[in-house]
Amino acid sequence: MSDAILVTGGRGFLGSHLVRALVRRGRNVVAFDLSEGEPSVPSNDSSGSVVNVVGDVTDVGMLLDLIESRGVSDVIHTAALIGEKQSLVDPRRFLRVNAESVWDMCDAFRNTNLRRLICISTRSAYGSYPPDAGPLSETAALRPEAFYGASKAAADIVLAAYRAHFGLDAVAVR
Repeated sequence: MSDAILVTGGRGFLGSHLVRALVRRGRNVVAFDLSEGEPSVPSNDSSGSVVNVVGDVTDVGMLLDLIESRGVSDVIHTAALIGEKQSLVDPRRFLRVNAESVWDMCDAFRNTNLRRLICISTRSAYGSYPPDAGPLSETAALRPEAFYGASKAAADIVLAAYRAHFGLDAVAVR
């Protein structure tokens, strides 16, 4: 499998939809997730392929091995711990999974042939804005109110710094 796309959180809600859409478009996908199981890819609607791998996004060594062994060219990082209230119970874990793992990925990916790193962010990174403020732009101030939003905002900032200082093709999308 060469020129594959690694989708972290590949069995989650967003990740599983991305895996199916990419396979339908003929892409080879590595679906990486903590949980076992297979994303549902209709065989009559797919011209690509999917390989399911169980692992933890905080294990950067495993991610690097997958990139090399599976010919990964792009990563779409959807894996995350979610929930404002849940983040209050174990804020350190949210920081490790949602922010530090992105930092580790950026640092490790600088020395690979990876073309692009796309990280899924969240509206929670912006915190609360009054309804009359209208739609938020990407230039709105990050003002998270809980550790979930703070961890995702930290990841966004790390991506921007790696892009600016090391030329890493990395972006956060909401």
